[in-house]
Amino acid sequence: MAPNCPWRGVTQGLCAVGDDNFRYRTVVSRVEDLMKPLLDTGLRRAWARLVVLFAAVATVLSFGLGSASASPEEIGSTSEDGVSIGWGLPQTLQQRSATTEDPPVTFESKVLADGAQTLIHINRPDAPHAFRFPVQVPEGGKLEDMGDGTVSLNVDRMPHGGFTVPWAKDANGQSVPTYLQVEGSDLVQIVEFDENTAFPIVADPRFDWGIVSGHAYFNKEETRMMAAAGAGGIAALPWIALIPPPFQEVVLANVVNISAWAISAQATGKCLALKFGATGTWWPPAIGVNGEHHTGSDCY
Repeated sequence: MAPNCPWRGVTQGLCAVGDDNFRYRTVVSRVEDLMKPLLDTGLRRAWARLVVLFAAVATVLSFGLGSASASPEEIGSTSEDGVSIGWGLPQTLQQRSATTEDPPVTFESKVLADGAQTLIHINRPDAPHAFRFPVQVPEGGKLEDMGDGTVSLNVDRMPHGGFTVPWAKDANGQSVPTYLQVEGSDLVQIVEFDENTAFPIVADPRFDWGIVSGHAYFNKEETRMMAAAGAGGIAALPWIALIPPPFQEVVLANVVNISAWAISAQATGKCLALKFGATGTWWPPAIGVNGEHHTGSDCY
């Protein structure tokens, strides 16, 4: 329950929304202040609360419950199975935007139903082209450039959502070339505008828990056991259950190929990795899987 929230039930929820977003909190607080004389009188208490409820609901709906802005410094999201990711804003640019009346760049972060997003507002041609976001990944996690425009979050050798293919639009609604890079734990978005581009430009890094792209990495013992189990025994191996949906279903539908890939990896002294990606029509998306060999830190 939000601090100093005088209501219960639905209005208590409005107080909670206010805590998450300063715009909502300010409006609800101001409505409460205006109605305080009525709240302090016993005969009019119910009517006052009813008026506050309708005013606050109308205001919240006008902003949109599905896209509440987060704090200006950082944004984050947690999946249904408890995996979290967060990122901060480019510090130098954020400091300039906070101290300049007409900053070259401003940022707007939003928590979404399926992840989170930061909108980059590029206001002038003297703005930088590269925007570096420090990403906080879980222990055992890393970012992976998948080569298709997306960046996957891999935690404990399994894929868990990722950053979607980025976009950028100029003031005329025309697309501006943009792409993502991974540099250590930083996500860098490059926006390739020039002096002829119509400003302002809006671009975004967006994280989506439902993205169908990523790797599942297996160590040497797991690779050996998959090779020995054959197509009929792969489904019974204990770590298959650790592969998150929707990738697990793809594995179970491709056990014949996976068995062959595991045999090939073992024969070369390497480990098996499964690369997942969207295939076929745009909607509904179909997920494909390919086998790869790896020898990195996850091949132990």
